[in-house]
Order: sequence, then structure tokens, then C-alpha cells
Amino acid sequence: MAPTYRNDSTTQTWRGLNFSGEVVNVPPGHSIVTQNFLLETFMTKTADTPYWSPTIEWAEVRSSGETKTKTVNADLMQVLEVYNRAESSGEVDIKFNSASSNIEARLLPGRAVTFAKADVQGKVSSVIFETLTGFVADYLAKKQ
Repeated sequence: MAPTYRNDSTTQTWRGLNFSGEVVNVPPGHSIVTQNFLLETFMTKTADTPYWSPTIEWAEVRSSGETKTKTVNADLMQVLEVYNRAESSGEVDIKFNSASSNIEARLLPGRAVTFAKADVQGKVSSVIFETLTGFVADYLAKKQ
């Protein structure tokens, strides 16, 4: 869902992006659903629905030394971010789809990694977190 604005001008046509990202003209008296926050004084917000969010899923992943697996939606996910919140010890290895696969990233405490669309979309169905010492990580799957 995204906010809806109405063009209350009597003379100005507003030009901008609709919710789908297409450039459109909004003549006086017409409305638009957009992902943007509009500052033009003649564009009146008529629906106070939430702004678009790129987040598909967020989770905190905790481990005291065991392997954790997180299932993800490979078709929707375009970006995967993982942040290791451990302060002093607790590195974590990130693998995709199988615990026997290659390590995609090793995160030291306080470090983060971002996997882009080309790395994850349609390819990753699960994220495996492995550690010997334990960790606390934030996992965020999102659209771009």
C-alpha cells in the first residue's frame, strides 16, 4: 500500500512516478498512488496508508554455537543483508541453500554484508548461519 494524492490545482498538471514506477501526468482533479512523499502544495494527501516498504522479511538470528537455517522467498528477494551484532567475539559464516555449500561470507563482529539481486534472486531458498562461538545477527530480505 502507498499514499494517494489528489491534484487540487486548477491549472497545474503534476508529473511524477506512480506506485509502479511509471512516469505519469496527473491533471487537476485527478489522483495518484505513489511511493513518494509529495511536497507540492497543490497535491493533497487523501489516503493516509503506509508508505511502500522494501522489506520482505526481517529476523534476529541467535546462536550459542549451533547452525541456524533461515528459509527465504527466492523469487521476491532482491537484496539480502546480514549484520553480525556480536561486540567482541562471534564470527559467523553465511552459506546459501545447503550447509555443505561454499561459504559466501564470513562476518566478524560488528560487520555487515549485502548480497545483490544477481547473487540471490531466484537462486537462494535458504540462508545458513554457522558459528563455533555463538552470535546475534540481523537478517533482512528486501526488494530493491
